[in-house]
Amino acid sequence: MTSPPPTGTITFLFTDIEGSTRLWQAQPGSMAHVLRRHDQLLREVMTGHEGYIFKTVGDAFCCAFPAAQQGLAAALAAQRTLAREPWPADIGALRVRMALHTGTADERDGDYFGPTLNRIARLLAAGHGGQVLLSAVTAGLVRDGLPPTVSLVDLGYHRLKDLTEGEIIYQLVADDLPRDFPPLRTLDAGRNNLPLQATSLIGRRREVDEIMDLLRDPDVRLVTLTGIGGTGKTRLALQVAAEQADEFEHGVHFVDLSPVTLPDGVAPAIANVLGIAMRGQESPFETLKKYLGSRQLLLVLDNFEQVIDAAPLAADLLAAAPKLEILVTSRELLRVAGEYEYAVLPLTLPQLGQPFTAGEALRFESVALFVERVRANRRDFVLDDHNVRVVAEICVRLDGLPLAIELAAARTRLFSPQALLDRLDNRLQALGDGPRNAPARQRTLRAMIDWSYDLLDGPEKKLFSRLSVFSGGWSLDAAEAVCCAGLTIDVLAGLESLLNKSLVRRTPGSSESPRFTMLETIHEYAAASLEESDEGEELRRRHADYFYDLGIAAADELRGFNQMKWLNRLDLEWDNLRTALTHYLGGADIGKGVQLTAALRDFWLYSYRHIEGERWIARASSLKAGIPRPARADLMITAGMMATYRSKFSEANRSFEEAIAIAQDENDPRLLAWAKIWWSMAMFGRDNPNHPLALQRTREAIEVFRTIDYLPGLSQGMNIYGELLRSAGEFEEAEAIYREIIPLALRIGDYRRVIFQYANLCMIAYERREPETMLYYARLAFPLSLEYRVEETVALFLISTAVVAAWYDRHLSAARLIGAADAWYEETAVKVQATDVEGESEMRQEIRRAMDEADYRREWSTGRAMTLLAAVDLAEQEIDILGDLLAGDGVSTESSSHFPEAG
Repeated sequence: MTSPPPTGTITFLFTDIEGSTRLWQAQPGSMAHVLRRHDQLLREVMTGHEGYIFKTVGDAFCCAFPAAQQGLAAALAAQRTLAREPWPADIGALRVRMALHTGTADERDGDYFGPTLNRIARLLAAGHGGQVLLSAVTAGLVRDGLPPTVSLVDLGYHRLKDLTEGEIIYQLVADDLPRDFPPLRTLDAGRNNLPLQATSLIGRRREVDEIMDLLRDPDVRLVTLTGIGGTGKTRLALQVAAEQADEFEHGVHFVDLSPVTLPDGVAPAIANVLGIAMRGQESPFETLKKYLGSRQLLLVLDNFEQVIDAAPLAADLLAAAPKLEILVTSRELLRVAGEYEYAVLPLTLPQLGQPFTAGEALRFESVALFVERVRANRRDFVLDDHNVRVVAEICVRLDGLPLAIELAAARTRLFSPQALLDRLDNRLQALGDGPRNAPARQRTLRAMIDWSYDLLDGPEKKLFSRLSVFSGGWSLDAAEAVCCAGLTIDVLAGLESLLNKSLVRRTPGSSESPRFTMLETIHEYAAASLEESDEGEELRRRHADYFYDLGIAAADELRGFNQMKWLNRLDLEWDNLRTALTHYLGGADIGKGVQLTAALRDFWLYSYRHIEGERWIARASSLKAGIPRPARADLMITAGMMATYRSKFSEANRSFEEAIAIAQDENDPRLLAWAKIWWSMAMFGRDNPNHPLALQRTREAIEVFRTIDYLPGLSQGMNIYGELLRSAGEFEEAEAIYREIIPLALRIGDYRRVIFQYANLCMIAYERREPETMLYYARLAFPLSLEYRVEETVALFLISTAVVAAWYDRHLSAARLIGAADAWYEETAVKVQATDVEGESEMRQEIRRAMDEADYRREWSTGRAMTLLAAVDLAEQEIDILGDLLAGDGVSTESSSHFPEAG
């Protein structure tokens, strides 16, 4: 029977196999069996002593006990059991190290978090295979109840490799177990001057391991940790040095360069740390070279950025001392031969758009750090499902910067997490001061950034401030267009410098066209700097004009061969487009704001930003003074289109009627044609539809587009004409129109339009009860719809596949597919198109009528929990199964993954 997770004061037992990596490499076959047996034995022992195993990582076990005596008895029994086991000869005795420590911890979702866990992990790392170590607190709890022939040996005071306060460590000794081991792997085992840290390092396990791997590589002797101030470069370097302290014969040595102001002061600073006396007229550098000679040691040179001109010194020392290795922290690279950069990124962050519990959130380093530091000030603080999203948002707003999170946690003495979050609109003021014993540059967030800003020259400072005009990042082209005026530095060179100094970041995955961004904290600082200059208004105008041109160009590009490129580009630039719209519609140039709003209509529709698009359109529509009438008509077409997609048909009708009136007054046939075809589309949702008038207006619009040879308008008009015919039951005529559209759309590269024709043809096949044709178009459309981001057709084809599945008694899968489609509609707030409402509703009802209601609800709920991709996988599996069933009747559902001109 599994014990429940202990709470309150808990004794933890951690174990792992010494040298397991080497054993796996040497004897992989035997180790597979050995590990299974090892796991079985430890599970039996730990559960037999009422232990709760809450985690296993590789061959490591993490177990919690309600009492220290139980933990001790389990460790003793485990070592005895492992010692008696007849392990394979090629493995020999299996040496497992163990550690016991007692304290409180936060339990969430069956896992534990907090300083007690960090401490026992370090205690375990100090031991050797076959050894059981106890912290002083655990030793005090078990000393009076030890079994016969069992004792505790005081191993003395040791500093563990978490760099916090040391403690007295005890070893469990029994007559039938080994008692002699090498010295503990603690900071006392080797020479070092690593400073004591007030708190333990949270997270960063991957980074520590990767940096250690670099330093263990014989070809790597100089590693530079780069990153903006506050990312924790120093703490990370200290942890790496601590964990490698026993790997360097002559120790690891930390040199703080922050007090050094001139390059010539670096060599004396290193010599002082190493205790080297200067010799007469000999330069500090020469004395240092002679001392290092053949010594094997690690130098940690912290804050190198302010003496960057001393970078050649590092290279010269490495050349003079073949066993020397150097670990540097700096806000910019040294740029010397043999240097390896390791970029230190902020702590891991939760995705605010995803659901998560308190336990799941604690697995993100930023949240774990915030919670641990808050609990240092408020022991009653508990992360739970009520406050977890507020805490997660605080961490995200602070970019996962450790310094910012620590400062924020300190403010919880005064503010609740919600009150703190409310104040983060001005991060630089809200977070106050840090500890008095911290370096001056780390006492406030502003001081941290000042330190980096002061390293810039005049032109770099100007570029840095100007770049704050961008929102959500920028491309190189945008930076050159917006920021170059009167700048005495090349924008590319300036960006490279800011990138090297960690004030700007290159966006991951932007290799083809470089894209850059700033952490929000840095962006706020740069924006304040811009406002202090006299350039703010001009920069906002240049920024808005650049993105106005981009949006206007996109209107046509989204209907042609480059539609995916432009859709992705607008996705990237959406924050900048928002900023431009705000600038214009706020009064800077309302005419341009209206034109940009209208130009973005296809983007809002294609990216399923219907609700946000609706808000911008409403804002623009409320402004009437000083707007050219054609621009107003175009905006009303946009408003009507969005209202149609949002099933607000009365509102759509009013907008289209206004657009038609303006276009007629302006004698603009193309504008009038657009207004007419969309008026006809909105007709489907009216209480008293005028079908003949809709057909007439659509035919008139088609004729205009055909006369001026405007294929985007022609294919759209024909599409709506086909919908009108289909709604009247004229399936053959509608099908002919849909098939005619496909080659037209292919000619101009409007692949989205082609995919919609496949959906239309599928709906006709449904009306005719032609399952093979429905599956043909579903198989064809799924990969294309995903590739071209036409997710609404994915949802439709999920439903159409579901109804075919139901026809062939595959009801459970059918209900799941319906659930997945419904979840997509709900998540995106997209409405089923008016032309498909009746058909989709009928499909759903067919499936529901054929199933028991409880079964339907269960499977429907399962489908709702699926991702869209998982739902498509299920649908494609169903198509294969249904295809086999139909093939038995001599019917094929095979299709191409390309764009055939007709099905």
